[in-house]
Amino acid sequence: MPKKKTTIREQMLDAAGIAPEPVALPTAPLHRIDPQRNGDRGDGDSAPPRLPVFVRTKDLIAAGIVHSLPQVLRYIKKEGFPPGRMLSPNIRAWKVEEVLAWLDKRPETRKVPPPVKEGSKPRGRPRKPVETAAATEA
Repeated sequence: MPKKKTTIREQMLDAAGIAPEPVALPTAPLHRIDPQRNGDRGDGDSAPPRLPVFVRTKDLIAAGIVHSLPQVLRYIKKEGFPPGRMLSPNIRAWKVEEVLAWLDKRPETRKVPPPVKEGSKPRGRPRKPVETAAATEA
């Protein structure tokens, strides 16, 4: 069975542990939910708080988005990659949402190189012709 192709966005979501589609949570029976026992004050904000999920350079490298820190810095300077946040003097991190938004606005395909003109010389130094075994025996 061929392996399913995944996009970089799906790899980032998987690495961050975020489900790409909303997952239905199982509901508890109503007789077990007691708002006063669970600390619900009736303000309608009973959902657990979500903490920001940060990724570091090694996570970007593992996801295949970049290959090195200099490439990240070049993307920040020239490609519009989010600058992230400095967590300490030597640690830079990005929110997963920022990276995913940057990936979404990038083109999906690579640029097509221009066609080679007929009759043009190959670039670089001319190479010696490779001798075949029949030519060396003669």
